[in-house]
Amino acid sequence: MRIILLHSALFFLASWSFSQTGTVKVSPKKAKVGQPIVLEYTILMPSNSSFYHAPFGTIVPSRKKSDGGTLTTELSSDLELLSEFNDTVILVGKEKKWIGRYELTGWNEGNYVVSGSKIIVNDSTIEFPTVEISLQLVNPEKGKDIYDIRENFT
Repeated sequence: MRIILLHSALFFLASWSFSQTGTVKVSPKKAKVGQPIVLEYTILMPSNSSFYHAPFGTIVPSRKKSDGGTLTTELSSDLELLSEFNDTVILVGKEKKWIGRYELTGWNEGNYVVSGSKIIVNDSTIEFPTVEISLQLVNPEKGKDIYDIRENFT
């Protein structure tokens, strides 16, 4: 019985010490419609690790959150990438730090929950936590007229 407990404790300790967790940083969390938002994923891993990350397409997978706090079932296409995905690896002591960066914007007012991105480190799939972004309309300025957009082809 002691041997089983010892093996279980060692297995738990080993799996806990080698597990990687990713972090997500959003700047700013509350933005105006059309304002650039930076979404940054980071993870620490052993220096000899190999990894693979499939970036989002042109649309960032997200779900709109209602005022009551419930999420819609269908994916929203309101969050769009402004530039291509950018990632880098930095050596930090005996580990390496992977940083993946998206620059995005939203075109409609509301609260959006961005689905967690995934990265494969060696043979383990690690899912980043979801993050919430709040978009608000720009406050109108008194005394300024609103002009329509004039397209070249009209």
